[in-house]
Amino acid sequence: MINTHLSGEVELKLNGHTNICGTNASGKTTLQRLVPVFYGEYPSKVVPATRDSFERWYLPTESSFIIYEYLRPSGELAQTVMSSSGDGKGVQYRFVGKAFDMDDYIKRRDGNSVECNNATELRRVFKAQGVPFSNAISSVKEYRAVIQNDRSLMNTASNARELRQLASVFSLAESNANLRHIEKLVRAVHSKEGKMETIRSMVAAILEEDGVETPSTKLKASNVDEWIKESMLMAHFESIRPDFVKLEQRYDALGHCELQLKALAFGFDSDKILLTEAIEQLERELREIRYQQDEAQKQYDEQSAVKKGLRSDAKADEDSFSKRLDLIEQDHQNWEDLGIEEVKRDLDRLPQWRADGESMQQRLALLTEKHLDIEASYNQRRGQIEISNNAAIESLREKQEQARQQQTDLQRQQQNELRQLEDGFRNQASAAEQQHHQQTKVLELSQQKWQLQIDAVSFTADERQQVELLEGRIERAFSQSQQAENGLEQARREEHKLNQQRQQLQQQLTQQRLVVEQAQQQWNAIDELRFPKDNSLLKFLREEQPDWCNSIGKVIRPELLSRNDLKPVVAAQTSGLYGIALELDRVDPPEYAQDEAQLASRAEQARLKLEQARSAQAELESDIDKQQSGLQQQAEVVIRANTQYQSDKASHARLLDEKRSLLQSQKAALSDRKQQAQQQLKQVQQELAKLNSQYRTFVDELKGQQLEARMDKESFWQERIGNIELQLSQFSADLSSRREQKKTELSECERWYQAELKDRGVDDTQIIELREQIQTLEQRIIKVENLRDKVSDYDRWFATAFSIEQPKLQTQLNIAKQEILSLDQQLATIERDFKTLRNELKQAHGDNDRQLSQSREQLTKLTELLSALAKLTLPGLTATDTVTTAPLDERLRDADEQLKQREQHRSVIKEQVDSFDSQIGHKAGPELAANWEQWRSECIEQSDNGVARLNHIKLVPSLRNLMNHLVPQRIEVLRGLGQTYGMELEGYYAILADIDKRIGTQSSRITKEVSGELTLDGVSGSAVKIRSKIGELEFWDELKQFSAAHQKWRDQGFNDLPGEEYAQLLRRTLEVIGRSALTGSVSKLLEIELRLREGNSDLVIRTDRQLNESSSHGMAYLILCKFLLAFTRLLRGNSNAIIHWPIDELGTLHHGNVKKIFDACENNRIAVLGAFPNPESDVLSLFNNRYIINKQTKQLQVVQPKVSPIAARLAKRQLEEHSA
Repeated sequence: MINTHLSGEVELKLNGHTNICGTNASGKTTLQRLVPVFYGEYPSKVVPATRDSFERWYLPTESSFIIYEYLRPSGELAQTVMSSSGDGKGVQYRFVGKAFDMDDYIKRRDGNSVECNNATELRRVFKAQGVPFSNAISSVKEYRAVIQNDRSLMNTASNARELRQLASVFSLAESNANLRHIEKLVRAVHSKEGKMETIRSMVAAILEEDGVETPSTKLKASNVDEWIKESMLMAHFESIRPDFVKLEQRYDALGHCELQLKALAFGFDSDKILLTEAIEQLERELREIRYQQDEAQKQYDEQSAVKKGLRSDAKADEDSFSKRLDLIEQDHQNWEDLGIEEVKRDLDRLPQWRADGESMQQRLALLTEKHLDIEASYNQRRGQIEISNNAAIESLREKQEQARQQQTDLQRQQQNELRQLEDGFRNQASAAEQQHHQQTKVLELSQQKWQLQIDAVSFTADERQQVELLEGRIERAFSQSQQAENGLEQARREEHKLNQQRQQLQQQLTQQRLVVEQAQQQWNAIDELRFPKDNSLLKFLREEQPDWCNSIGKVIRPELLSRNDLKPVVAAQTSGLYGIALELDRVDPPEYAQDEAQLASRAEQARLKLEQARSAQAELESDIDKQQSGLQQQAEVVIRANTQYQSDKASHARLLDEKRSLLQSQKAALSDRKQQAQQQLKQVQQELAKLNSQYRTFVDELKGQQLEARMDKESFWQERIGNIELQLSQFSADLSSRREQKKTELSECERWYQAELKDRGVDDTQIIELREQIQTLEQRIIKVENLRDKVSDYDRWFATAFSIEQPKLQTQLNIAKQEILSLDQQLATIERDFKTLRNELKQAHGDNDRQLSQSREQLTKLTELLSALAKLTLPGLTATDTVTTAPLDERLRDADEQLKQREQHRSVIKEQVDSFDSQIGHKAGPELAANWEQWRSECIEQSDNGVARLNHIKLVPSLRNLMNHLVPQRIEVLRGLGQTYGMELEGYYAILADIDKRIGTQSSRITKEVSGELTLDGVSGSAVKIRSKIGELEFWDELKQFSAAHQKWRDQGFNDLPGEEYAQLLRRTLEVIGRSALTGSVSKLLEIELRLREGNSDLVIRTDRQLNESSSHGMAYLILCKFLLAFTRLLRGNSNAIIHWPIDELGTLHHGNVKKIFDACENNRIAVLGAFPNPESDVLSLFNNRYIINKQTKQLQVVQPKVSPIAARLAKRQLEEHSA
């Protein structure tokens, strides 16, 4: 070292074991770090992060050099000169083909002052000496390739030829050997802390430089999610294609519905005109009927008013007559209560009573006279008695005769009046009976008419014609539906045939894709043979043994050709193989062992085969596209045929419903007619019964009136005649009484005379009695005289009110009652006739009103439909469209149903389009979403209030284009994209699986190599294992599952899109990979395990902490040394180069263990560069070169170990014995 971190010139001999002593931080480790740099380690990696760069620390000036003198395999010495690159960015290397000579580096020397050449001047020196040297090498990789004779690195360099020439001259390894990765081993040996981690990093670095790299994926989760989302959308589209087919059917049905609405609307205008005219006619007829009703009502009101007025007058007369008669009867009763007849008779007796009074006065006078002549008195009295009684008797006889004559006259008048009364009632009854008979005959004829109608009720000719016309339309509709069904079946058969053809083409395409895959694999296999990977055995054979195909190529296993851990070298040419001579000319070279021309020919054949397969695949895909187009067209034909069939079927069903409805309405009309006839019959029967009842009532009332009038007449005449008879009887009684009185008075007068003659005495008692009789008689006469005016009033009342007025009133009352009965009959007849006319007009009015209401409803419905249809944009009629001629009601119902179906179709289409719109908006990829958004924007319309809204119906054709064209195209794109994504993760899995396999191979090799070195006391078992951690990766299970799923899809020829399980595996795998992504080196994928068995306990060490805390730390370190020894043998291969180990921990080991390590190193051509601070340690005796660094002077000094006197004497004796 010249002018490095140690001032001046410093020489460190490394031939044999070397140790550097010194205190801590004196620079021991700093010198050890230069060993891995010599073997090709990056200088920047050996300098701690806390220090300056390697260049600033070790090569601070332009004249700073680190010179490595080493022995070439040929026995010649060579140098590697490191110097600063001068730009502050690194170092540069130069190989020199001579032994080290300090004078070559000294430019001038002035005493102790020395000036050295810089790198440029040093080149001139070597050139002047004619010494072979290389150009300055600024690349560490190029330097490492030369010093290690690493042909794989040389071949990757742009100046490979130059590097190979340098390696043949300056390489540390023989020409048939290399020391690839030895710098990693040396650095791992030198690692002071983190030994386990360093060894793991070394193994990982070796694997990495052998082509093993942690896989990485360029897949972005967002892209995969987008692919999954769109794939799921496409898969969902395919799964809901039946729903889309239904949508297409619904859309076609909507179009058909709108055509039918247009056809119906075409005839509605003329229907409106005709319907308006019909309504006007019905309104005129209705007004006429109402006029007739009003006239009938008016006439009835007038007639009934007149009759009711007459009846009211008659009733008033009846009431007046009845009241007057009641008053007369009351007066009569009052007179009877007064006993007026008796008073009247008493009044007639007054003369007699006066005469009797005078007679009694005379008797009294006789009784009181004492001196009169008795005889004269007697005779006078007797004469007076005769005269008065005879006059009274004669008067009574005259009155009796008058009464008898009056009785005869009254009886004759009674008979005449009763005869007249009977004749009037008989005539009235006869007229009523005749009128009743006429009315009954009319009602009976009406009853017979309605009964005949009920018995003969049936459908009208118009109704039968309607049914016949409708049945004809039903037959035509059924025939059309049958034809449509046949057309639909034929279209479906054609669609099924095309679908089968497409499936066959799809199967052929699947097979062809497998053919393309096989051709691609064959092409890739040939390509791998033509262009082998770096460091592989195949590449070595192609470069080093051009004729290997005819020798080893015939017997080598093909899987060995791709391996890069076999360390092939060119050996001496022999005619045998591992000591066996074979006639390989008899063996045909296999496909993998062919020369460039053969491989080029095979590659061309494989390329042509691949192109043909791809061309056939493209042709099949084109045929499938054409077939798909034809299938889609046929599907549309099926949809149209199905729509037509459904329409015709619905029309047939609708006509059947119309027939059922018509029959029901006709039956209802028939039932109504029958019911109306029955009602009319019942009404006629009720009228007839009412007429009979009224007649019977009339007859009964007439009889009652007749009886009452007769009784009143008879009562009246009976009373008058009775009074006469009573007078006659009274007169007879009075005559008898008067005669008896005369006789009595004569007898008494005679007795008086005789008594007077006998005794001439006075009887006081007789006088008193007589005076009392006279007083009583006088009182009676006074009382009667007081009632004389009453009797006069009675006579006047009897003569006028009772005798004249009462009979007249009785007659008038009977006439009034008869008139009331007659008027009641007339009113009933008028009412009956009016009701009959009113019912007829009401029936006509109802029929007309129903027709008018129906027509108005039709007009209202028609107007609403026309208004609704006017708001719609309906297709125009074509030549093939027909305008239906069905009845208006049926067409109105059909139009209403078609409007409802249209709204239902539009509602369902809107809902389904919204569903597709939502799914496309959330799941579609950018391209599909952009197309859809453009179509969607074209279907945005402005409503009347300026609000933008989507026309879902207008969007259906775009959706059809999407589903039938873009979706299949997009599925194909997504299939290829999914295949690419799958291949990416499949490659990711393959790399990890290869790493796992390589780690396992390295573990097996290292385990085998470790078993042969360093026998350890007390340790019955020891092993070192390189364990792969790939199986512990979080995503490994998911990745394996995905790999299996991808392989399954590959086996299916990547046909169609993979299922949801595949997509979810892809997402989950990528998600886990993204969460626990592999970053850094392969070291994270492996783990070093030290296994010891001391006594009965097993110890497993995986980390440095476990190593430091282990109770058998020394043993564990020895195990590490065994591992490093084994790895050194593996890396050095068959080279005889001595490898230097910069070990920093030897001072902590027992002398015996250090001796074991040294012995093992010497057996494996390894020189140890130790560094521990104790210069007096016994271990120093094991080193050939011993140095110490003076911390104050920073000088490197040679140290001689202390020699034990006993050891010196033993050595002297052994020397003497040897000499003797």
